[in-house]
Amino acid sequence: MEITIVQVFAKTARLLQRLPLVAVLELPYLLQMLTVLGLTSWVTVQYRQITVADLATSLREETTDRVLAYVDHQLSGAARLNASHVAAVETGLLDLNDFEQMGRFFWQQMQIYPVDYLNYGNQAGEFIGVERLDNGTLVINETRRDNLKQMTIYQTDAEGHRTQVEAIDPADPIQSEAWYAEAAVAGHPLWSPVYAWDDQPNVLSISASQPLYDAQGQLMGVMGTDLLLTHISQFLSTVHVSPSTQIFIVEPSGLLVASSDGHPPYTVVDGQAQRQLATQSANPLVRATAERLIQGRLLETAASATMTLRLGSGRQFVSVTPWQDDLGLDWVVVVVVPEADFLSQADAFARTTLLLALLSVAVAVLLALLTDRWINRPIANLAQASRAIAHGDRTQTVEVQGIRELKTLASAFNQMAAQVADTFAQLENRVTQRTAELATAKVAAEAANQSKNVFLANMSHQLRTPLNIVLGFIQVMQKDAALSAQHQASLTSMRHSADYLLAQINNLLLASKLDGEGQLAATPSWFDLGELLQDLQTQFSAWRGQPAVALRFDLQVPIPQLVYTDETKLRQILLNLLENAFKFTTAGQVTLRLVGQPQHSGPTDDLSPVALPEATGDYTLTFTVTDTGPGIDCHDLGRLFCPFEQLEPGQRSQRGSGLGLFICQEYVRLLGGELCCHSHPGEGSCFHFDLEVKGSCQTLTYHFPTADNSSTLAATSPPEAEHLMALPSTWRERLRVAAAKGDDRAILTLLEDLPTEDAALGDWLHHWAINYQFDLILELIEGATPDA
Repeated sequence: MEITIVQVFAKTARLLQRLPLVAVLELPYLLQMLTVLGLTSWVTVQYRQITVADLATSLREETTDRVLAYVDHQLSGAARLNASHVAAVETGLLDLNDFEQMGRFFWQQMQIYPVDYLNYGNQAGEFIGVERLDNGTLVINETRRDNLKQMTIYQTDAEGHRTQVEAIDPADPIQSEAWYAEAAVAGHPLWSPVYAWDDQPNVLSISASQPLYDAQGQLMGVMGTDLLLTHISQFLSTVHVSPSTQIFIVEPSGLLVASSDGHPPYTVVDGQAQRQLATQSANPLVRATAERLIQGRLLETAASATMTLRLGSGRQFVSVTPWQDDLGLDWVVVVVVPEADFLSQADAFARTTLLLALLSVAVAVLLALLTDRWINRPIANLAQASRAIAHGDRTQTVEVQGIRELKTLASAFNQMAAQVADTFAQLENRVTQRTAELATAKVAAEAANQSKNVFLANMSHQLRTPLNIVLGFIQVMQKDAALSAQHQASLTSMRHSADYLLAQINNLLLASKLDGEGQLAATPSWFDLGELLQDLQTQFSAWRGQPAVALRFDLQVPIPQLVYTDETKLRQILLNLLENAFKFTTAGQVTLRLVGQPQHSGPTDDLSPVALPEATGDYTLTFTVTDTGPGIDCHDLGRLFCPFEQLEPGQRSQRGSGLGLFICQEYVRLLGGELCCHSHPGEGSCFHFDLEVKGSCQTLTYHFPTADNSSTLAATSPPEAEHLMALPSTWRERLRVAAAKGDDRAILTLLEDLPTEDAALGDWLHHWAINYQFDLILELIEGATPDA
């Protein structure tokens, strides 16, 4: 689609019509300023980039040359020192069998040459060496053939003579050490791989090793000179190029040799030194640079290279230079110079240039200020007065002198402001009247609510009294053996209806109390938590509302025996949650899980007139009630704890009034917790809450009902597997099959014919079966099977 010049002018005209007056008047000055600043910035950036690049290149080359000279001097010196020692042996100046002479000779050599270790080892496993310690002193290390598993360390005097034994350390065979083994196999001088000292894993060194042969060509031993990589790192840290410049040496494999940042090129794990890759360095600049070099395969090339990388907040100038020698050493020296370290010099020139540009901009700004004072300021005053009126200040007036059009605009604005003030005054009078009416209605509503609460309390009392009498008569009539079965069934139905009605009345009364302010408060006291749980287990084990649903208690110790909280409200919470779980679960199980978590213990205040236990502490008790019912849709969870709200499953069952969970939530909040629900349709529901309580340090001992509910069995240690050995193998096999299938009814049937007098074993198997702990039964059976 073609656009003509006329259309372009038309669009430009429409754009200018939408521009504010200030933009139209000051646009020429703004264009002038942007032009000057743009040209100045472009020139400054170009000059700065050229200057910084040239300076960084010069510094990289100078730094690289300095590092290479140091490395070449140190490493070639070590190789030459080895060669001189071999020459001394060949000319007879040094006797390899006289370790006393060799120790003094090595000691004198280390007074002259800046190496860290001179040593010699022979094929017999003997070793003689002189080590430079961190404090600069020299010690002689010696292992003789009479005890090759021991190294003796001698202190020395000012002339290199041995003075006294400093320590005796265990010694490994020298044939297994890298500096000896590599040279013995190669048969010519070489550098050993970087390795850690056995007795000092935090010391990494590299050894120039040279094998010695006799006239028949037989290997006599290996002469070695060690250099510590720490000294190379110390030298690199002294090379000051710029504040953020990093210098590091790596092998082509990426392993760090030395760096200027002070971080060691290794990590110590379980007492063993492990070399570190440059990509794992603690220095982010070294780590990022190494990653780029490895990606570009620049560590594997034999040629020098320079590059510019953009890492972090700016550019980094990098030089990569390989260093190799005749003994097989292959290192790469990397110098990284950040651009930011040199921007200050380039910015000095930029500031001078910008000052000239600002001088030109100042003229344009002065003209803009004059225009603003003449035209824009009166218009701004009108806008400010309009905003003040919008924020409620309706006393604003504007006076304008000078331009006729602006004076006319100011007069019209003042008339409008007066009309707005009059209108708002009338509205405020109406709002005041309406507010008084609402206050009166609020007082009436509060009075009605108070009357409702009083009415509910009186009515619940009036209803519960005759209802309890009815329940009493029903219980008395049920004990009459002369009644027919049909009459007994009718009485049972009447009792269930009366119990249901009494529960709804109680819930309604509780809801009315919870709805009022200050009606209920927690009344904590010390009570036995085990008795409360056993009461719940006894009550719901006899539940016949859903006979196909099993009840399981899962207690995770440590749980205090005695706790300090409101026992009545806690009992009501658990009763309501368990009753709801049984109400909506038709098959499977309902589980009450209690987890105790001790907190920091300290002196306990006297919280109750009842005497406190001798040893108490703070506990977090987590109560969880889960079921295998139909579950709750996620869209309905928000209405779950609202009073008189029933979800679809509750409406279908036509049981309850929608107050149980509301009461539970309010009670949990009174005790300092929050009741939460997690559920998915078809996967059951889970209600849980945490309580912070005081508790005794005595661990809870809980009890389980036996098969006939006639006695209780304490939760003691489980029986040994040998208890089953007295039973016939066929009986154990039948029990194993039933447990593997998870058939608790079959297990209970087998227990009735238990062919042993071990009652404890039968009680434990019964408890495990009714609590679905078939894995424990299988474990006990497998332990009692001789072939297992």
